[in-house]
Amino acid sequence: MAVAVKHKLSVADAKKRVEKLITETVKQYGALISDHKITWDKNHCLIDLTAYNMSVKSTVDISSSDVKVDMKIPVILSGFKGKAESTVKDELTKVLK
Repeated sequence: MAVAVKHKLSVADAKKRVEKLITETVKQYGALISDHKITWDKNHCLIDLTAYNMSVKSTVDISSSDVKVDMKIPVILSGFKGKAESTVKDELTKVLK
């Protein structure tokens, strides 16, 4: 699943906002997440989390014009792909305004 949201912020500001969104999301769904690891390398983020014994891996790439999220979800959750895509896009759009 891939989502891209355009922005007009500096890369540093976009990164700060995305970092905050990731942190708040992990806190919000903390009861469902049994393990998580978030690793930043400049403007690239690798997110690896486990919820309900299922692994979800995501990457976030921040550029001067957009933020791209690529999420690998288990096949068993593929029915929720559309909802996940729209939620990620909506939340990114909000924080990147």
